[in-house]
Amino acid sequence: MTTPTTRPLHSVYKLIHPVFARFTDPATEREFLDHVAGETRRHLVIAFLVWAALILVFAVPDYADLGAGPEFAAMFAMRAASAVMILGYALACLRWRNLAHNFPAISLIVIVAMTGFVLIYFLRPDVVGFVIGVTMVMIVGAYLLIPNLLSWNTLVISYIIATSLLSVWLTHGTSAAGLASLFVIYLLPALTGFFIAHRLQLLRRGQFALLLEAEQRNQELEREVERRKALEQELEQQAATDPLTGLHNRRGYELLFEQELKRAQRLNAPLSVAILDLDRFKNLNDTYGHGAGDQVLKSLAREWSQRLRGPDILGRLGGEEFVVLMPDTAAPEAAEVMERLRRHTESVPRELGVATVAVTVTIGVTDLGAADDSFQDMIARADEALYRGKDQGRNQVVILRAGEPGTTPPGETAATFPAPASSDPE
Repeated sequence: MTTPTTRPLHSVYKLIHPVFARFTDPATEREFLDHVAGETRRHLVIAFLVWAALILVFAVPDYADLGAGPEFAAMFAMRAASAVMILGYALACLRWRNLAHNFPAISLIVIVAMTGFVLIYFLRPDVVGFVIGVTMVMIVGAYLLIPNLLSWNTLVISYIIATSLLSVWLTHGTSAAGLASLFVIYLLPALTGFFIAHRLQLLRRGQFALLLEAEQRNQELEREVERRKALEQELEQQAATDPLTGLHNRRGYELLFEQELKRAQRLNAPLSVAILDLDRFKNLNDTYGHGAGDQVLKSLAREWSQRLRGPDILGRLGGEEFVVLMPDTAAPEAAEVMERLRRHTESVPRELGVATVAVTVTIGVTDLGAADDSFQDMIARADEALYRGKDQGRNQVVILRAGEPGTTPPGETAATFPAPASSDPE
């Protein structure tokens, strides 16, 4: 696997529009806006509250200069209407989160408020220099203090500059050269605000792009960790599984047996072990081939697994030998379970190519004795019971408990595999 490397910063910015500093992918832009929604709403509410407060505060010098006349009433009505509109939108943002990202609505609020502001040019022509200065501050403030997309902010600033120039021309009859000079004066804060806002938005989106990439890397790493864990579990399972039959191999069942042995000793519960050995299996391999022998082993492993009880653990010792661990089971009950397996085994004919053969099994059973220190003690005793069964004619279940002679439960004991009898204990 190739180790992921962090994407260079310059390549991150390729995802962002070079002029308006927003993601070129609409889905990514929406994800970014959702990510900063809380911060954006907070900044917008604060900016609108401060703006509304300043609008109302400036009514004080208006009253001082104009007195309680119709001009002041018109000015105050304009200020009050603008403040109410701005405050209303700020309060609405607290209730409806999405309004903080409704950039057309935010731009419209600013445009309407600025339309009221230009009335000052007509009502207070004596303070035009001061109003021009305030307009310059508002141009920078619109870019830096009111959360908005650069494209919408640029539209708003263009409107502010255009209406301000028009108002100065209408109220003072300023010449074209004077208006051009005023335009340059307005252009300086506009460009300053634009480039500062552009840089800030570019940096914020660049950081978000890196955050997305880091999250993606983390997700890839988590998937890789999960894949490796699954692979390790698979390898552990393979290491504990017999590849031919799919049963527990020696490594697998020894671990399970040790756990069950400790549990039985701790709870003073019965525990039985049985060893199953197919009768004259070597003759079957020699006669029909190892492929036929493997077929018999796989079919018996499947059939025995289906007929054992839920808690019973079936494993393959090796060759034609199998082992069964039976928790919470004493030897007599375990022998009954094994007798059912023995009868099933001899009753099912095996199709091996053109031949049909019968297979039998000899089983040795024992249970946990007081002197047993490990499951190997039980395995050795079950193995001894197995060989007693072989010596007594095969195809039978033999119980050998700790300190007792072997006994055989009732049942058929005749070998059914069609091979000549021999004295070997196979």
